[in-house]
Amino acid sequence: FTVAGVNLFSSLLMSIRERQRDFAVLKTIGFTPGQVAASVLYGSAVLAVIAVGVGLPLGLIATRS
Repeated sequence: FTVAGVNLFSSLLMSIRERQRDFAVLKTIGFTPGQVAASVLYGSAVLAVIAVGVGLPLGLIATRS
């Protein structure tokens, strides 16, 4: 779980750094800081759901063999 948490954190951090200009545009068109934060949280939640959706079946397959 620690490795997965560190991986998710680093992916989220890189995503935030890559999207800094996008966040600036969102703030310019009127997004509040809360809405920008919600955008980041939504992106991380989607990433976590995909990781669980792919990792769980693969883990079950790998441990049953």
